[in-house]
Amino acid sequence: LSLTVVNRTMTAVRRRAYVSVLRAPLRTIIASGPTDAVARIINDSAQLANGLNVLLSKTLIQTSKGIAGFAAAFYFNWKVSLVALLVTPVLYTIIRKLGKRIRRAAGSALESQGELLAQSTESLQALRVVKANDAEVYESGRFHVINKRVMRELNRVRTARAIASPLTETLTLVLLCGMVLV
Repeated sequence: LSLTVVNRTMTAVRRRAYVSVLRAPLRTIIASGPTDAVARIINDSAQLANGLNVLLSKTLIQTSKGIAGFAAAFYFNWKVSLVALLVTPVLYTIIRKLGKRIRRAAGSALESQGELLAQSTESLQALRVVKANDAEVYESGRFHVINKRVMRELNRVRTARAIASPLTETLTLVLLCGMVLV
């Protein structure tokens, strides 16, 4: 099912990309060459297909597991299952807040990495100027500051991801134990 959706979607994406290239100004295609446009249409859509396939496959599998688990829970004890439905919004809120925190941290990390790339590219492209002005120490210091910021942001992402799973599992166990006791 997921591969059918992926294949149909990628067919539509490739068609739209091809039409966009055909309608692009001639100077754009001549500047980068037709090989680049063809490679982008073929290779980029293949990469997109891989990502979409992983995403859809996991979504379908987890949804199927959830429905089966939900049905089994109601079969064994409908009262506890009903109470679990009342607790679900609490878990959803906590998981959502953790997800937002992880996304924000990941965005900050990518932004810092962009600054690192920009700074290093700038100094290395103008290496003659840096050496002529004896600014190696200055540029090295700039790089070091940005590099430390990247590490700090990556560590924030790591910490948020490391905390998310055990926290949600512990909270789920506590809430389920509380429900069973009630």
